[in-house]
Amino acid sequence: MTENIDLKDKKLLYALSQDARLPHSQLAKQLGLSKNAVTYRIERLQREHLIEKFIAVINIGALKLDTFCLLLKFNEDIYGNPDILSYIENHSYINWAVVLSGDWDFFVEFVYTEQRDIVNIVTELIQLFGNRLNAYHTYFSYNPIKVEPLVRDFSKDFVKEYLPRKKRTREKYDVDAIDKKILHLLATDSALSYVEITKKLALSLDVVRYRMKRLEERGIIVYYTPHIPLRALGYTTYLCTIKLENITKNKLATLHQYFEQHDNITYAFFDQISLMMIFTIAFRTAQEIDTFSRDLRKNYIGSIAEQKYTIIRQELVYTLFPKGLLE
Repeated sequence: MTENIDLKDKKLLYALSQDARLPHSQLAKQLGLSKNAVTYRIERLQREHLIEKFIAVINIGALKLDTFCLLLKFNEDIYGNPDILSYIENHSYINWAVVLSGDWDFFVEFVYTEQRDIVNIVTELIQLFGNRLNAYHTYFSYNPIKVEPLVRDFSKDFVKEYLPRKKRTREKYDVDAIDKKILHLLATDSALSYVEITKKLALSLDVVRYRMKRLEERGIIVYYTPHIPLRALGYTTYLCTIKLENITKNKLATLHQYFEQHDNITYAFFDQISLMMIFTIAFRTAQEIDTFSRDLRKNYIGSIAEQKYTIIRQELVYTLFPKGLLE
């Protein structure tokens, strides 16, 4: 698919990844294109599934919520049992879910409010699937180290300096039902105009503008971006888990910084309970993931007890404000 896009397409994808709600006129000026050319290119990228949708990245932590993840393994072929796939795809509190190759079937991230929610979710899984569920591992994914929609490796040939993302606020806010509806809608389709949002939610234009601005200023909405399937850009994405040992505070800080700055890492978090670093990384060749693994062991010798890399076969869910939060 990458042979169908030129340098202007690549620059457009990068610009959209920084702020997907920029008016097409501003994008045109930034890229040296006409407004019509920008609109045409975006529509073509959508038709060719290089842009699947536009989303708002939501800071769940600012809403007094947290996330946890499950690695799931079933005793049955998941593609031959549609009820398993349906459970994952339609769960009210899953904000991200992928199908894996190898030992595990799924990696799933849930949003939760209280610790008992975790128990309820796991209990439901066990009761629903019984001995069809072979194994699961739990990881706590609050305070992510990095969340990037577009792998930096894609744009490193034409971006001289990457501007850091705004730091996620640690402030906690209460939001009402109207804010929740706006967040859910924007997490599903952030390309909607203000007028389209007013029609869908039966709100006035002033209310929509005011509330969106407040959600942005509070850091609840972190940024707007296209959701880009990296496979369409020629990348294979891996889910990686690293078990740490004998890790000092300073060594952990340097590892965090390494992950933040790495051109191929798109998502990462550290689970303090299990001392596991969980992240996704995308490369064009198998040799690159092998080199990365060897370099990491070399640079952090004595601190890494175990590394595992699994290919992500398919993404099932990517909704950063799932429907269950509307309740």
